[in-house]
Amino acid sequence: MGRYARGDMPVEKAITEHRFAYSKLRDTGMTPPPGACQLDDFPAFIRTAFEAAFAPAATARPTAHQWVKLLEELEGALSKCGANAMHFFPSAAGKCVWCRMEQQIGILLFLPSFELGAGENPADPGAAGFNLAAVWAAIERVKIPDQDALLPALSSPAGSISDEARSCRRDGLTQRWVGLLLIGVAVALMAALPALWIVYVPLGLFGGAKAFGSDVGDGGKFQSRYQAAEKAMLDAVDRWRQRIGLVEIQELKEALADAKTKLELLPAIEQSRIREHEATRRDSQLHNYLGRVDKRLQP
Repeated sequence: MGRYARGDMPVEKAITEHRFAYSKLRDTGMTPPPGACQLDDFPAFIRTAFEAAFAPAATARPTAHQWVKLLEELEGALSKCGANAMHFFPSAAGKCVWCRMEQQIGILLFLPSFELGAGENPADPGAAGFNLAAVWAAIERVKIPDQDALLPALSSPAGSISDEARSCRRDGLTQRWVGLLLIGVAVALMAALPALWIVYVPLGLFGGAKAFGSDVGDGGKFQSRYQAAEKAMLDAVDRWRQRIGLVEIQELKEALADAKTKLELLPAIEQSRIREHEATRRDSQLHNYLGRVDKRLQP
C-alpha cells in the first residue's frame, strides 16, 4: 500500500503489477504511506529479502524457512530506545524508528502499563490480562463534583428604591385611582340612566383597563429589565459550566460506561454467534459444495 503518482491505485491492482511502494531498486510509481518505516531502517540482508519477496520474479522470493532465519538474525540486531523502554528498533537505523513514526503520525503505537493504585498489579490495556473490574473501580474512585454545589453563592444586598421606581409607583397609583373613579361613574350612570349604555359601557371598560391593566404605571419596562438581567446571569452560569470542564468529564464518564457495558456483553454476543454458526454451518457448507459441483458440471 502507498501513494500512486498518477491517481488511484487499488491494492489488488498494485499487488498484481508488483508495485512494491518501498522498493529502492525499481521505479514502481508508488511512495510509502506517510510515517511508515523505510527499507533504509533495516540492515542490508533484510532489505535484500524484501526486494526479492516483492519482485516480479517469483523464483527469487525467500522461503518461509529463510524468513525465520532472517528475522532471528534481525532480532539479535535490535537496539533499545533511550527515550522509551518499550521501543526496540533495528540498530542499522541509527535512531529509534518508532519514536519517529509516533511523531509523524501523531499516534501512540505502544500503550505502557500503568498502576491502578497502591498495592495493585499493573494492568496493560493492550494485554490479554486486562482487568475490567479493577479499571472500572479506579474510574469510580474519581469523584466528579456536583456542578450546582460549585456555583458561587449569590448575596442579596439590601437595595434602595430608585427615583424612577418611585415615580413609576406614583403614576401607577394615580392611574389606578383614575380607573376606579371611571368605573364608579360608569356604575352610577348605569343605575341612573340605563338607556345610556353606549356611554357607561365604554367608560367602564376604559376604567377597568386603567385600574387593572398590565401596563399600570409602565411597570412592564421593569419586568423586561428583570428578565434581561436574569437571562444574562443564566448565560454567565452556562459559560462558567463549560469553562470548568465538568461537562466534558461527565460526557467522558458516560462514554466509558457505555464502552464497559458493550465490553461486558461481548462474551454473550460471542456465544450467540457461535450457536448461530453451529446451527447454519451444515447448510452453508452444503450450499458451497453444491455450488462448486454445479460450476464443474457446467459445459
